[in-house]
Amino acid sequence: MRLRAPRWLAVTALLSALPAQVGFVDASTTIPFDRTGGGLGGAAWLDYDLDGDLDLFLPSGTGGACGLFRNDGGGAFSDVAVQAGLDSLAGFSAAVAGDLDNDGDPDLFLSGDGSMMTPAATPCGLFRNNGDGTFSDVIDTSGIQGGASPLSAALGDLDNDGLLDLFICSSGSQPTKTQHPNQLYRNNGNLTFTDISASSGVDTANGACAVAMLDYDRDGDQDIMVAVCHDAFFALTPFELFRNNGDLTFTDVSAAAGVDLPGFWMSVTPGDYDNDGDVDVFATNSGDVGKEHALLRNNGDGTFTDVAEEAGLTQWEFGWGASFLDVDNDADLDLFFAGSLPVAPFHIVGPGVGNPGRLLYNQGDGTFAEVAGAQPVDMSRLFTTGVAQADYDGDGFADVVVVVGEFEPTVPAAPILLRNRGNANHWLGVRLVGSHGNRGGVGALIEVTAAAPTPAQVREVRAGSSFLCSETPWPVFGLNTATQASVRVNWPSGLREVFAGVAVDRYITLQEGTGEPEGSYVPFGVGCPGAAGVPQLDATAGPELGATFVADLTQLPSGAAGALLVGASKQSWGPLPLPLSLAPLGAPQCVLTVSAEAATPFFAAAGGTAAWQLNVPPTPALAGLPFYNQAVVVDGTAPGRLTLSNAAVAWIGL
Repeated sequence: MRLRAPRWLAVTALLSALPAQVGFVDASTTIPFDRTGGGLGGAAWLDYDLDGDLDLFLPSGTGGACGLFRNDGGGAFSDVAVQAGLDSLAGFSAAVAGDLDNDGDPDLFLSGDGSMMTPAATPCGLFRNNGDGTFSDVIDTSGIQGGASPLSAALGDLDNDGLLDLFICSSGSQPTKTQHPNQLYRNNGNLTFTDISASSGVDTANGACAVAMLDYDRDGDQDIMVAVCHDAFFALTPFELFRNNGDLTFTDVSAAAGVDLPGFWMSVTPGDYDNDGDVDVFATNSGDVGKEHALLRNNGDGTFTDVAEEAGLTQWEFGWGASFLDVDNDADLDLFFAGSLPVAPFHIVGPGVGNPGRLLYNQGDGTFAEVAGAQPVDMSRLFTTGVAQADYDGDGFADVVVVVGEFEPTVPAAPILLRNRGNANHWLGVRLVGSHGNRGGVGALIEVTAAAPTPAQVREVRAGSSFLCSETPWPVFGLNTATQASVRVNWPSGLREVFAGVAVDRYITLQEGTGEPEGSYVPFGVGCPGAAGVPQLDATAGPELGATFVADLTQLPSGAAGALLVGASKQSWGPLPLPLSLAPLGAPQCVLTVSAEAATPFFAAAGGTAAWQLNVPPTPALAGLPFYNQAVVVDGTAPGRLTLSNAAVAWIGL
């Protein structure tokens, strides 16, 4: 039996440490909406009209119209779902926003409604943003089937090709006692998708309820974590953690990572709550003894430890969605979660009372505690499900929306919008614009550092987490008293950049390729028979950016072409077995070489300059993909001596 400290001790300690009036005010009247038709529901924050503030999409159940609440500024919203073509009555549950066609504006994937507690689900929806304030449903031509019981979903660039792929949880059906396999769809780049569920190794069928993509091992690619809560016979089930192998296959490392913990896991909420530079995970459970919530602390070595009891998170009741957010901008992540299930045959699950909506403050020592009065709405008798945080009013403090479902006609199914009161602490919001990867920067890792005592903080940009929700695409960093910051971005494409000397208390937009490149790059080249004058480097390892090295140019005649020098980030590519044939990529006559065998894409020209002339053979699998060049400058006074400049970009085309 777990012994728990009296809750008033934690509350008293926290009250003495926090600024006054930290918490939320109820702003729900600004988003009048009724989620009819019952079922579980989520929400998505997105800037659909590209006007610089976050709008809110709310799916409805079968027979009810969805809502798209345009942010009009000043805390006001207008429902424009009809004008936008998003007033479908088909019924949806999850809502995930992401730029699926990479055209610069966010699209929407919506999962079907009613699949967990009814024999059949409604169809999924894929709504393309037309760029004029309207959306078109393209699900019928997308190749996305949705399956028999689609529930939560997430987007991420799993193969780092610049396109967002789609994972869909399959919850299974309780009435039919049937489990269904999860689905993974690879984005083909033209709003069509290929089902790679079976070949990727993620098509388990255990009753998945929530999913998030995260780089848990910091190797530069997105892994997949699944919360399993719905075994058809109510058996306790473990998490599923799928490590990305880098080739669109995944390995289930749940046991090796220490997350094979039995429970009814209903959310995946990533966040670096202890500010140690790696991503931890909070997950809700049904509550009560043996079914407590989990706080999976990332140990930094590919494993996790459940520290929920030590953190003071095991005594709380049932929950669905959850969000990490820095409520008071003191530079550590707090936690909000909600969720209830007052429908037959479950009624109130757990210790006999519904979840009122818990706002738990991070005390900076690895523990969390609740402060009375910080959360103004009692949700204990509401059917609350999805939880999603975003700074919708642009004041630098995270707000929260909680989705409410219909379970009886006398109880309203209106969402709850909690507006952050804010305080005097400083902050920085970051918007990313990808140039070589996906446009929204989904999968990027952002690190912000500031003057002591503010700790370094990391956030990942993701599309789909919590439960059925898509949270803010623009991470906000609380900075306490710091008035200047430095931002480091690890882009999904592998480029690492630093943006130094950033002023605070504002949102900044960072475009990939405009910062100061950082890190060591390994030069490698594509060499094909007939390419003249492939030079030899005298280095045995990849030189740093800006380094000088020697290459033999004696065999490189003026005008020679047919080889391409690119610099691949170690963070992105990892170890490669070289030389490597490019036959699987459509160029059987070519091989990938590295270091002393690297090819160059320039020929010597008059005046010590480097002229660029590419003649790359047709390689369909590489068409349109970015490669990071280490631009080379020839020293005219010392023939054969080259200098690497900052990274540029080359594109391979057909």
